[in-house]
Amino acid sequence: IRRERGARPRPGARACDEPARPGEPARRRLDDAERAAEAGRARAEASLSEARDAEIGARGAEERRLSARLRLEEAEAGAADAQRALEGLADLRDSLRSAQLRTRKAGETAAWIAKRAATWAADAQGRAETARARVRSADDELERLRGRERTLESELEEAQRHRNEVEVRRAEMRARSAAIAERALEEWGLTSRDLESFHRLEASAESAARDRARELERAMSRLGPVNPRAAEEFTEAQERETFLVAQIADLDASKRDLLKIVAEVDHTIVEVFSIAYEEVAREFEVVFERLFPGGTGRLSLTDPADVLGSGIEIEARPAGKSVKKLSLLSGGERSLVALAFLLAIFRARPSPFYLLDEVEAALDDINLQRFIGLLAELEERAQILVVTHQKRTMEAAGVLYGVTMAADGVSQVVARRMSDRPAVGVG
Repeated sequence: IRRERGARPRPGARACDEPARPGEPARRRLDDAERAAEAGRARAEASLSEARDAEIGARGAEERRLSARLRLEEAEAGAADAQRALEGLADLRDSLRSAQLRTRKAGETAAWIAKRAATWAADAQGRAETARARVRSADDELERLRGRERTLESELEEAQRHRNEVEVRRAEMRARSAAIAERALEEWGLTSRDLESFHRLEASAESAARDRARELERAMSRLGPVNPRAAEEFTEAQERETFLVAQIADLDASKRDLLKIVAEVDHTIVEVFSIAYEEVAREFEVVFERLFPGGTGRLSLTDPADVLGSGIEIEARPAGKSVKKLSLLSGGERSLVALAFLLAIFRARPSPFYLLDEVEAALDDINLQRFIGLLAELEERAQILVVTHQKRTMEAAGVLYGVTMAADGVSQVVARRMSDRPAVGVG
């Protein structure tokens, strides 16, 4: 290291002559490290010398020998550290040289790029000027074409306006020609071809012709309008009248027949309704007395004179109550009155099958027993199916049908005849 430093000039001297470079601080730290390594090496050599002297002088004393040995080991460790520091400084110096080389190459590349950028900027400026000139030329051409377009649009509008005026005059002439042809056909019986075959009158004969035309018009106006199809229209009207008279007579006969049928139907409806009403009213009184022992109930028409348009009122008076209106009864009593009316209809107009859905849900045990007794009478001549949750109703049934769900979650219908039930004793 000393020979190398003697062969080259010191970095500090170069720093005074030339400007600072990017790796100058690192180089300074390298010089400081080298100086520290030299100082450490000198101290190590001095310590080694002292240790040798101490070893020679301390052969007789064990404590001095051990102390010298320790100092020697410390000096050797310091020398090894200094050697490793010198090796690291050499690596750092190589890396700094590489960084300096890369920095120089980067500067050269940046200069080359700046030169090329200036060249490209000059070229772009030239192309921009050329493009601006083209744009200005295109703008001038566009303005000229727009002026031409405005001129052509003005000329086109003028031509369209002139064309519209011509079309209007042509339409007016056609309308006038059509009006003249229609008037000639209506007043004189002349077609368009007949008018075209006429020759234009001379100026001297036009005045006399106009006077003659006015005289003929006055004569025609005195005669009144003439309908050449009057005979045909009269025949058509006469045939139409005959047809309408026959149709009216047919409609009158149909109306009489329909009124007769309606009267017969009304009479039959009144007769059948009256018979059914009397039978239902009679059965209602009987059923009501059975469901309400000691009470009275009856049916009445709101308008006996008009059976077809009349309504039916239900009067119910349970035992011990003076009310007649259903709205004043309790819920169970109203349900029982409704059942009495239904059972009266069933008894008056029997049916082979009845389906009742929880009609006795609001009844107590006593009224339920009375209702079951009436169902037993209906069961003699009809089949009754009752949907119920009442135990007494189930006990009075002949067959029970229920829906149950097994453990597998599948529902099934179960039927059981009540006569097949085993006897259950009461203990």
